[in-house]
Amino acid sequence: MVHLHAPTDPTIPVSLALEDDARWQAMLDRDTASTGPFVIAVASTGIYCRVGCPARRPLRKNVSFYDTVEDARAAGYRACKRCHPDDGL
Repeated sequence: MVHLHAPTDPTIPVSLALEDDARWQAMLDRDTASTGPFVIAVASTGIYCRVGCPARRPLRKNVSFYDTVEDARAAGYRACKRCHPDDGL
């Protein structure tokens, strides 16, 4: 599942916006307990990361969420070398 629009974009359904908001908050808190597994992709770097990655937090406008690492790779992102999202997701 890919959400390329900011959660305030009126063209996406409210349920998806709420899901993105929850994922964004989980990323800020570095917590996957309430949202399940997903990866964060950052357009400005071309990298996807685990939720708990210690890397600097990206700007919200550059972030997309993917359900799997395969989805992120298919979208053209590469794995983060700090958090190694391909290991165990």
